[in-house]
Amino acid sequence: MEINRDLPIKKCEEDLLERGTFAETLAKAIASYYRNESLVVGIFGEWGSGKTSIINMIIEKLGEISDENKPSIVIRFSPWNYSSQNGLINLFFKELLLYIGKNEGQKSEKIIEWILKYMSVLECGVFENSKVGKLSKAIHKIYNVFKKNQTLEDIKSNLIQELNKYDRKIIVIIDDIDRLTKTQVQDVFQLVKQIGDLPNIIYFLPMDREAVISALDKKHVGNGEKYLEKIVQIPFSIPELDKESLRNILDTKVQKIIDDNSQEKQIIDLDYKESIYYNCISLYVKNLRDVNRVLNIFKFRYSIFKNEICVEDILALSIVEALDPRLFKWIYLNKSILCLKDNDNRDTREYRNSKIKELNLKQIEADRALKLVSVLFPNFAVKVEYFYTGKGTWSEARAKMRIANLDRFEMYFTFDLQKLPIKHAELINFLSNYSYNEMHQFIQSKENSDALEYLISEVNARVESLDSKRGFDIAKAFINSGNHLDNKYTSRGVGLMMALDIMLENLLQALINLKPDHNLLSQLVFGIDHDCIGLFTSIILRCSMSKEEERIIKDKLITRIENVSENVYIFESIRFAIALKFWKEESPNSYQIFVNKVLEDDIKTLKFICAFTSKWNSSNRENGWYFYPENFENIISVEKILIKIEKLRNEILGPSFSNKDKLKLATFYLLYTSNFDDHVSEENALQLLEKWKKDVI
Repeated sequence: MEINRDLPIKKCEEDLLERGTFAETLAKAIASYYRNESLVVGIFGEWGSGKTSIINMIIEKLGEISDENKPSIVIRFSPWNYSSQNGLINLFFKELLLYIGKNEGQKSEKIIEWILKYMSVLECGVFENSKVGKLSKAIHKIYNVFKKNQTLEDIKSNLIQELNKYDRKIIVIIDDIDRLTKTQVQDVFQLVKQIGDLPNIIYFLPMDREAVISALDKKHVGNGEKYLEKIVQIPFSIPELDKESLRNILDTKVQKIIDDNSQEKQIIDLDYKESIYYNCISLYVKNLRDVNRVLNIFKFRYSIFKNEICVEDILALSIVEALDPRLFKWIYLNKSILCLKDNDNRDTREYRNSKIKELNLKQIEADRALKLVSVLFPNFAVKVEYFYTGKGTWSEARAKMRIANLDRFEMYFTFDLQKLPIKHAELINFLSNYSYNEMHQFIQSKENSDALEYLISEVNARVESLDSKRGFDIAKAFINSGNHLDNKYTSRGVGLMMALDIMLENLLQALINLKPDHNLLSQLVFGIDHDCIGLFTSIILRCSMSKEEERIIKDKLITRIENVSENVYIFESIRFAIALKFWKEESPNSYQIFVNKVLEDDIKTLKFICAFTSKWNSSNRENGWYFYPENFENIISVEKILIKIEKLRNEILGPSFSNKDKLKLATFYLLYTSNFDDHVSEENALQLLEKWKKDVI
């Protein structure tokens, strides 16, 4: 992965902030300077504002403007590696010797001679073991004949005379001054003002004005600003970066990262993106250096997640990680209050004030942080009453893979795609491309309950966006997978049937609201498998619809239930008791005919009774069944059922009954023959079945 290195631009053609005109104007001003006196140009700008980049553009423009036969000599002096003021002076004049010697050859011997004498009198020492280019031997020879009784004024006067004859400008760039210690800053300015105040030398001093004034204040007791103004003859303040330019640069580069790393076109929520920019870019990103830091994190994160995340959220999180790491950590540690509804009962003002205090204690700028966090987490926005900032709902957060989605929150921080139950590409295929058979097979193939709950939740978040044809196929696929989801629980203890109930009710209601073609409704009613008609009945009857729609649905449903009742396995249908109750209310005559036929057969009678049960689970992980006697006592008495169970004990233990029905009948027997209240644990039912087996043997 290519990293955006935080390096200054070298040429005007690389300029993204349209500062070329500023650089060219300044270059022309320097080029037109005809006097020989030393000149100090201050380039003022905050850290990261692009001072070095502007210097590079100025030098490029100076090269274009200068006389081709007499180009300026450019010296980039880095005042970092020195241990004393003498060491700084030594380092500076070494650079001056190197560049003058390299550019002028023998013509510069006089200047080099007087520079060395000047250094000697200043008692800076000379680089006896160093090499200063092709003139090394000559320089050492000159030094060996120095007359050490010359005064500083005499030697500097002679050096000035030689430099006045020099027909080139020497441009000395001293960069990163504001990164030096306060003592080092003072040394650099003393060098420029006193020691290096020599003809034909133009100093460029890019710096953070406030940082330098603070350093100079220490020596000049509050007069640092006046001292700076005395030294810098030409002060230039870098034009402030407008936020729109920064936004455009970031936007362009983010889009390029997306295009380079994703085969699928990313759908951007423009309204949400605007909110992210307003509450992140404008509050956090101040310069191009910030942009590059954010881009490096965004590129790394996006290359891992690609189509598994919300692009807008990953950008916002990259901004926070790069520019406000304390807030980044706070977000990670507060998953529950951000993604879920906080159960704190304090009113919004008191709650918000508590969060402001908490953030301030952690040295996080609270107002800025609350705005950003409220954009990312709608539930939190409601709690702190930032309604105008909070964007979206739970469904949108889920559908758009936002960080506010509880299932995806961790992934934004841990980079662990394995924790994602279902990949986004699979989800998109399920929602948009799979046929009904493929959807049904996909659901059946998922044995992991967490993955199934995740799939159900993802569909639930999108029910409003599905068209009728697609929606009815998805509903049918889930309803006909009811047996696969029944009695399954997630690692968090969530029952899949409860989650499925909620999703299917929302989905069917959304489809009914679309006023679908009656043929689609018919296809759905008659497309439900025999053993899932009870589940479908329990859900469709909870949906709101017009009287006409309700009548159509009920008529088709009665017809379907009557057809299903001919099937020998009808009583194993999930929630068939609800279908029976509905049938009895809507068509009592046909229902009674069905019941009479059932009661003629002992096995069918016992299977019929098994339909009137419900599963229960306790906090200590016990589970079992309980019965609804009010639904069957007016048809057949408990005593008659017990007689049939005793009579068919061998049949019950055989293949005529499913394992689930065996447990239900054992439960029924225990409920009405032993001291149980209203339910029996599965363990007790299993023990009774084992006893029956032994009795047979």
